[in-house]
Amino acid sequence: MTDATNPASLLAQGVDLERAGAWQEAFDFYLTAQDQAPGDARFSMRRCGAAIRLSDPTAAAQALMAARAIDAQGPLAEKLDQLEERIAQLRVTQDRILGVQAFEAGDFATAAHHLDALAAAVPDHPWAHAKARIAAGLAPGFAQRLQAEQPHVSARVFLSGCGRSGTWLLMAMLQGIEGMQTAPGEQPFGAFLDLPNDEAVHLVKRQHNAYLHFDKIPQGVKVIHVIRHPFDVLMSAHRGTAHHITLDRLEGEHSAYFQHLADRPDTCVVRFEDMVHTPDAVQSRIEAFLGVKSSRRFEDFYKHADLGDEIVEAMHGLRPLDKTSLHRWRGDREAEGFLRQQVANSTGVLTRFAQAFDYELDL
Repeated sequence: MTDATNPASLLAQGVDLERAGAWQEAFDFYLTAQDQAPGDARFSMRRCGAAIRLSDPTAAAQALMAARAIDAQGPLAEKLDQLEERIAQLRVTQDRILGVQAFEAGDFATAAHHLDALAAAVPDHPWAHAKARIAAGLAPGFAQRLQAEQPHVSARVFLSGCGRSGTWLLMAMLQGIEGMQTAPGEQPFGAFLDLPNDEAVHLVKRQHNAYLHFDKIPQGVKVIHVIRHPFDVLMSAHRGTAHHITLDRLEGEHSAYFQHLADRPDTCVVRFEDMVHTPDAVQSRIEAFLGVKSSRRFEDFYKHADLGDEIVEAMHGLRPLDKTSLHRWRGDREAEGFLRQQVANSTGVLTRFAQAFDYELDL
């Protein structure tokens, strides 16, 4: 007769459950069996394997820890190392799946948790860190997280504005502010977390779709919002593409401004035309707004700016301010015909924007 309490018999019973695909029953069985044979690490090891099959990395890690406590350097050590690798792979898979699911469901706090873990486990993952930063910036309590993780930062600035409105030009000018720390390229709100916790002004330049989330801009973050004559924006080409900014995009940007930024405290609107015509006045306004000083004149941005070759190419090169570059559509019948059609197709946002900022739409 087989002794049901014999370790070999117990192990055989558990393996039968595994072969039947009864992983939860096997997991529970091995937990009980371990109590009956406390000095045999195989039961915790098999329980770990069952937990992996059940996609429960926490239970698997606990079982692995129990097995190592019994047989840390024994004959099972190599197999335990293999189980540890499988647990790590399971965590990566779960963090990827749960992170994306939570992101798509709008549960950004949960998404940030899983995507941060994924980025830490796989540092060269193609999108984990970027998506984690988007989720972090949209999650409730992000302002509190910034304060808790970076208490020494003196000020945070979010640079926004529709494409082809001069945000990169202003970024080049702002690089002259002493001690400013800037996130590279265009980033979501969450990129503030990647900047060092020091007594400096932190600057993040918006991504192209940031206007969809203006309502999520963290409290305490100052906003510099760049605007430009809508006709210049609609006529601007980008990398050989004419009319790069569509009417829908432009009106979406302006609608979001009126809804979320127009009456928001700590928001400074800068006109592109003022940057070109009166850069010293723009500099004085921004210095007063941020409570900082620039080490050089904004007008001299082209001598010192470091934006990267790709951005400089998109700006058609770094060069002195050119007042003749404004409103080049004037007198161009084809361009004016296109712009008349845009005004006719507008939902009324263009007119509201023009009236608010004294732009003339009469062709």
